Amino acid sequence: MIEMRGNIDASERGVNLIGIKPAKLSARVGAHLIDLAILLAIYSPLLLFTHSINQLGILGFSFLLSFMLMALILYFTFLEGYYSTTPGKKLFGLFIISLDNMRGISYTEAFIRNLMRLSDIATIYLASLINKENRRIGDIVANTLIVSKGILRLEVPLGSFEIAKDVRRGIIDALIEKLGRMDISSLNSIKSRSTLYTKLLNEIGEAAGEVNHAAALLLSNPKISSEFFSPNDVIEIYDKASQLCYYVESRSILKQRSKLMKAVLSVKKNSLKLSNFSQTFSQAPMEFREILPYFGTSLTLFFASLAGAYLWRPKWLEILLRELFGKRIIPPSISPWILSTVIFMNNFRVILATVGTAPLLFMPFLVLVANGALVGLVISISKMGSYKALGFILPHGVPELTAIFIASSIALMLIKELISPSQPDRASSIGKALKEKINLMIFSTILLIYAALIEGFITEGLGSSTLNAILFSLIEVIVLYLYLLLGFHRYKS
Repeated sequence: MIEMRGNIDASERGVNLIGIKPAKLSARVGAHLIDLAILLAIYSPLLLFTHSINQLGILGFSFLLSFMLMALILYFTFLEGYYSTTPGKKLFGLFIISLDNMRGISYTEAFIRNLMRLSDIATIYLASLINKENRRIGDIVANTLIVSKGILRLEVPLGSFEIAKDVRRGIIDALIEKLGRMDISSLNSIKSRSTLYTKLLNEIGEAAGEVNHAAALLLSNPKISSEFFSPNDVIEIYDKASQLCYYVESRSILKQRSKLMKAVLSVKKNSLKLSNFSQTFSQAPMEFREILPYFGTSLTLFFASLAGAYLWRPKWLEILLRELFGKRIIPPSISPWILSTVIFMNNFRVILATVGTAPLLFMPFLVLVANGALVGLVISISKMGSYKALGFILPHGVPELTAIFIASSIALMLIKELISPSQPDRASSIGKALKEKINLMIFSTILLIYAALIEGFITEGLGSSTLNAILFSLIEVIVLYLYLLLGFHRYKS
């Protein structure tokens, strides 16, 4: 929240005088713990099916991990996108505001701030401790801020710098002008002996009597001022004060405070329209063509790793792979629907982690090299032969790997923006780039759903005829990449 009370240590220009600061750490931590408790309650019933999940072996363990990650991101994304808060935050009077347009956050901003939560978790929230505004990576990239309802009160800076004096004088003059038009009889009988009241009364001057007493009382006692003034009254005072200040910096400070207060008051529910999804199919090809250089890099890294593992066949990796996948870890009794769900969630976890940890620089390279090496080694050591192994990999591998390549390409683009920003600062560069690729992220998710259904219901049948599997995969490649490379030119915005 914006801090306006106390002796504020600030530069002469007032840059940090009444700067935007997040809500108190204790409130944020308390809210987060409540939300985590709710998430645990959501996650717990899944443990009742532990026996069935154990039948899936390592794939089942991976499923539990994937469900936890998805629940974490989607819980915060949908609640914050809809309400601009969560049950935990609401209990502490906290809301999330977009600093781009001073309103409650959108679904896109909620998704970005929570996708980047993975980077915060990986760095143990270090960023929130070292940046001057105490915002975590997710908030910096999405350009959002957690603010408290406590911001809706009348406050005044007490610093001795010129900007502090100018802001204080503007607020006092605006307040006295407003009190002159109001019935202040209820304040006349209230006495105060606080040091702050005495200091403010001396600065205001006692000549005007009751009005000055009321002004000093309201500025020195937030509880009384909150009962006497509505939030809209306080906004009116700040707006008027911004006109009375001498310095440009002072006016900017007060206008910013007023905008944040209006943003908190105007927080409302965001609807999730089907049209938001339909535009995915018109915008995804456009967004794909913009990341083609990164997509080419992803392909190169993947196939270089695949070729290396296929030719080199490191013994230790072969032993590990045989230990993990040497037995049939997916029993025939497992429903194709369950298998498809597990496969989708595991792959979805991969693309979320790839993009969500992009600021840490290493994840896209690790994902590409690891997947390439895995595919290369599986083909190399397969008892059925390389050609037939391809028949079992390609039908679902074409859409699945395309989704992973897209996620890696977006992550590589974010790394580029981090190293060489196209915007004035790195955070806004990453945020802008990611917002412009949201439709492509959604399309990648749709590809993963399709790939999981193919693997669950069709791959095994197609794999028995390698020629049919390769022909099916070739059709997938033609349709998918013609759509991505040539589709929907007229929808470019």
